[in-house]
Amino acid sequence: MSIEVDGSDLRKRPNQFSTIAEDPGSFHQLFIRIKTRSPSPSRIDFTKERLGRREKMVRGTLEVLLVGAKGLENTDFLNNMDPYALIICRTQEQRSSVASGKGTDPDWNETFVFSTSDDVSEMIIKLMDSDVDSDDFVGEASIPLEAVYVEGNIPTTVYNVVKDGEYRGEIKIGLTFNPEGHRPDEYS
Repeated sequence: MSIEVDGSDLRKRPNQFSTIAEDPGSFHQLFIRIKTRSPSPSRIDFTKERLGRREKMVRGTLEVLLVGAKGLENTDFLNNMDPYALIICRTQEQRSSVASGKGTDPDWNETFVFSTSDDVSEMIIKLMDSDVDSDDFVGEASIPLEAVYVEGNIPTTVYNVVKDGEYRGEIKIGLTFNPEGHRPDEYS
């Protein structure tokens, strides 16, 4: 990102300048404030603040509907896989039930709730195969969260599951974000 500075503002306030810049390739606008300790800028401190819709961090609950997966790579060569999902949202982790014997096309239809805020940009879903000795990693899906913060609800959507950069199947989930203090419309 490059920022052009109009020097006329620096003449009015020689030790402070502010501008708004858009971050290309994202939905963010940045408020840039340059402050110096003296009118002759020997040292400059930069402060970035988000503007617009995301001016203030919004906290709330993220509901994740884990519907199922299709076409997973089978990690059990003699039996059907017993897949489960680890859903990771920043430092929180929740685990689905094991879809015993469901193989490469498990169904869960389970809902998970996370406390989060709109500064969390993605969620990771790791698919595992439950085994007696140690569980096998099947693959993972990275789920971008920006759209659910804007829309409030993302209907069930299919995401690719990858392992070592290779396609390993797909997972289907739905997302709902409920900001703190938000009450669903009541029926009269």
